[in-house]
Amino acid sequence: MIGDATLAAAQLRYLKEARPRDARVVYVDGLLASDRGDLDTAIERFRAAIDLAPGLTNARRDLALALARGKHWGEAAALLDELVRLAPNSFEFAYLRALTEFNVAASDASEARTRELVRRFPNAAPAQTLLGIVLTTRGTGPNEARAALRRAVELDPASFDAQFTLGRAQFGDRDYEGAATSFGRAVELKPVDVQARFFLATALEYAGQIDAATTQYEALVRRAPASAEGFIGLGAMQARRGEFEEAIKSLSQAVVLGPNLFEAYFRLGAALARAGNVDDAIGALERAVQLEPNRPDGHYQLALAFRRAGRSEEADREFATVERLNAEFRNTTGGMGK
Repeated sequence: MIGDATLAAAQLRYLKEARPRDARVVYVDGLLASDRGDLDTAIERFRAAIDLAPGLTNARRDLALALARGKHWGEAAALLDELVRLAPNSFEFAYLRALTEFNVAASDASEARTRELVRRFPNAAPAQTLLGIVLTTRGTGPNEARAALRRAVELDPASFDAQFTLGRAQFGDRDYEGAATSFGRAVELKPVDVQARFFLATALEYAGQIDAATTQYEALVRRAPASAEGFIGLGAMQARRGEFEEAIKSLSQAVVLGPNLFEAYFRLGAALARAGNVDDAIGALERAVQLEPNRPDGHYQLALAFRRAGRSEEADREFATVERLNAEFRNTTGGMGK
């Protein structure tokens, strides 16, 4: 493949010298820049190709894609409006236009455009997936969103986006078993996707499948050794399994990678306390409550650690803070739980 790319680049250099005004050559130069991730050059080359050959539809399409990848949503939308007019029956252009509308703002207009897309192309999995995302983001139709996502999976079980988005909707509904199944399929489709594996591990954790969750967190930190969240999850699972030495190592690494993450210090402090290292636990938990002073769970764990250390006055202070924060929460929510 490297040889092919080198040969293609050499051929393109020759063609650029021989045919500097050939729109197709300029267009291919843009494609290669896009493949390299050089979006600025790709956009410039696609524009130049269009100037040379205004009827080069592929260059317009790929310019719109490059603009979207660069988050130039307004420019992408204007170009796609033109493409939709030129090819009104193109699903690709209609889908990309709906996608850009959503990325500009999750508004009534984006929902209406996506619904129209689904009406025109009801058997297109990407359309159903986008509808599910739009409705979930806006909170306007949770049941319809889940139905659209399930329909997307039925239409294309090999769609990573459909499986992953369905998993997120199921997780939000506290259907952790269902979410684990969907995230598991997403990971099978794209094993290198770190976010999907993190969500799979989390869903398994919430479903009570501790060993399976541990396996996924282990795989996550192997694939993403700079992921503080991965080490937090792994350490939490190791602690639940009573593997406190391993848990403390994992959570200490999480603190190194995420020095401003409450969860890293909170989990580390809890693991240290359970392992009998109360002084270090207090240090970690004090840092946790400094990071998020309004989290009652942090103050509660710190109170327990102070009590175990025989520091009663400080324990009472932390317990009082817990009561105050809980009372403030009840007053803020107006007793909605009654």
